[in-house]
Amino acid sequence: MPPRFSVLTAVCDPPIEVLERCLASVREQAFNDWEHIIVDDASTDPDVHLILHRAESDARVRVRRRADRGGIVAASIDALAAATGDIVALLDHDDELAPHALSTMAAVYDDEECDVTYSDHDLIRPDGRRSDPFFKPDFSPERLRHQNYITHFMTARRSIVEAVGGFRPGFDGAQDHDLILRLTEAARQVIHVPDVLYHWRQGLGSVALDPSAKQYAYDNGRRAVEEHCARVGITATVDVGDHLGTFVVRRPTSSQVTVLVAAPMETGVVWGRKRHHLARLAASLDQFTHQMGAELIVGVPNGAAAEALQLLDEAGCIGRVVEVGASDSLWSAALNEASTDIVVPVAEQMMLDHGSDIGAMAAHLAADDVSMVGCSQLNSDRTVRHGGFVTDHLGAHPILAGWAASHPGPGRLMAITREVGAIDVVGGALRSDRLQALLAQGDDAAITDEGVRLCAHDIAAGNRVIWTPQAVWYRFDPSHSGSPVVAMSDRYSNSKLCAGRGDWLERPGCAGAAPYRLADNGIRVWS
Repeated sequence: MPPRFSVLTAVCDPPIEVLERCLASVREQAFNDWEHIIVDDASTDPDVHLILHRAESDARVRVRRRADRGGIVAASIDALAAATGDIVALLDHDDELAPHALSTMAAVYDDEECDVTYSDHDLIRPDGRRSDPFFKPDFSPERLRHQNYITHFMTARRSIVEAVGGFRPGFDGAQDHDLILRLTEAARQVIHVPDVLYHWRQGLGSVALDPSAKQYAYDNGRRAVEEHCARVGITATVDVGDHLGTFVVRRPTSSQVTVLVAAPMETGVVWGRKRHHLARLAASLDQFTHQMGAELIVGVPNGAAAEALQLLDEAGCIGRVVEVGASDSLWSAALNEASTDIVVPVAEQMMLDHGSDIGAMAAHLAADDVSMVGCSQLNSDRTVRHGGFVTDHLGAHPILAGWAASHPGPGRLMAITREVGAIDVVGGALRSDRLQALLAQGDDAAITDEGVRLCAHDIAAGNRVIWTPQAVWYRFDPSHSGSPVVAMSDRYSNSKLCAGRGDWLERPGCAGAAPYRLADNGIRVWS
């Protein structure tokens, strides 16, 4: 039998026309087996009372009225307590469901292992038009710790919602994030539906319109993530991120890290100054080698060791130098001298950005299912070289290449640690045996392509590849335009996005927004 849905809505003095559209969006569902549980949190507008009274003429609508205002969590607790359906679905009092929302989700629950589902969503602008579709990845646990990317439209089996404790007092404004974290900890499967099933209204005072409207929500969200980390055994501190709605989970660096440098000992002009690339790199690694006591090993051509040591000394950078034959790999020679399990291969035409934390990047490898960790890379003009790679049947494509480094990107991609389809091993962190296997596949120049190939293999085997903004490198060598070495879909991208790109451009007609026509005067008219 198809599941029965309990749509939960807490109501507190919304604009009348908005509330009417919310109620109608449930009433007009193509799927008929639902109940709409509405809790009026002591609204003062008599028109709200009238509309809710009229809504009860449909036997599937049940209204509970609170005598005193308790807030969103209290009202949500009351709504859950009144629910009788198999599946709980959350709908805010000023938002709307797409007509096929419940029927689409019902089909997903044909999989008996599915416990939680979520869809893509878009925004309803103040002028009534729909915009800004948010095309989400498949379940991305690291991203969920750093951002409630799931938000709307989320449904879950009522049994598991009740088993994890439902809504918790004290998390107002972040109650959904707190609940989703606990649900995903317990769920057998979390399934993403790549369809815009929810329309989030940008109403006055809403987070959809003004992310700063509910500052308390971010403090409660930080606490929700902190408690989640404690429950799943992640030792970390959690801070509110620079962009509202994001968090920073800081894992302690528990392992020593060796930075391996391939240094052909070339010079070049960067930012108007000609100097050895190794000198620039060494100066940027000074703090890292001193404060963390990290190991730095530089592979150089035969006969260049003395000059390399002098450049390190002038930069105040502690490191060792190993000479390599003309036909040998500079990284392999450096790796053979490393004494740590975690390594970071770096090209000499790179520079660590101020404030970057290589240790924080490498700390993600403490998780057994994380195989590699990448980081942000910038061009000399402070545009993005890549934020990881999107992989599809056309190859691997650098994420947001050419965007301004100061821009957080769509969905704040560049501001949060997250799972990705692939990373650039150069500048990233991985275990030494994995790097050894990569270098055995080809020369130093092939390491990026081989790394992308290995990422795809690891993800297919059930591992995760992480990208983080906690470490940022400048690179002054020619940029990597993408690779045709991967032929697989990317679960951390979205099927509604254009193939062959890394800029989150939607495929035509996939936004779900109402089409427009041209009036006689040439002005666009939205239907």
